[in-house]
Amino acid sequence: MRIVADENVSDAIVNTVRSAGHDVELVRGAYGMGTDDTEIERRARTDDRAVLTHDEDFVGLDAPHAPILFMPNDSPTVVRTIGAINRLEEYGIDLTDGEFFLPDGWA
Repeated sequence: MRIVADENVSDAIVNTVRSAGHDVELVRGAYGMGTDDTEIERRARTDDRAVLTHDEDFVGLDAPHAPILFMPNDSPTVVRTIGAINRLEEYGIDLTDGEFFLPDGWA
């Protein structure tokens, strides 16, 4: 899966998602620190990437939009995050305009 990780995603999650074979870019590296959320979503959609974030501003967007992998601040663990991402890919879930919540217990 091609993902762009928002600035609020921990390095532990980013590194684990990468080590599982996913193509992960960082907002801070690819788009620059402080990039506006609407610009992040637009560029992710253009780059065919899902946005991995804790930021609630990405929830409830009007279609079309990049797939959103949303992690509430009280979750998830690194293991559960990568498990959920792997399952989305493994089961061939259509990510088009989707919002996927990755809370503890989901995966």
